[in-house]
Amino acid sequence: MMDRHKFLHLAALLLPVLFLAGWSGALSWRYYNSPTYDVVMAGYDPRDIVYGKYIMFRYDWDHPESQKPEGIKNLPVSGRFYVPEHAAYDLQEMMRNSSGHIFKATITLSGRDSHIKKVTIDTRPWQEALAAWRETQHNQAQ
Repeated sequence: MMDRHKFLHLAALLLPVLFLAGWSGALSWRYYNSPTYDVVMAGYDPRDIVYGKYIMFRYDWDHPESQKPEGIKNLPVSGRFYVPEHAAYDLQEMMRNSSGHIFKATITLSGRDSHIKKVTIDTRPWQEALAAWRETQHNQAQ
């Protein structure tokens, strides 16, 4: 009788863990196996693009460089991207004054949600492009 109670307690403790592990596995599988799309990003609000540690933006699905998926009617309109605090202000300034820079997000779609895999600026990783922009700003200030 005591062994049965131990088994039920153990099952009650393991069931939530198994459920969360299965859910996490399903989400990860979908993230890594879903088709990706490159979409041009446009600033969300020129007065406050950075919200906390996130860059807020709109997807520009009609831009010639955006890859618009076929047959999907309700595409996401806006998104946000985590930025380390030390880069947030400069990235905000770069996006505000984006004269000629093209910001792109490589995303996967899940219903009406988008999941960002990477962000590029002029085909370079955003960190590399931001470092070059900072160097240019520093040289112009001198």
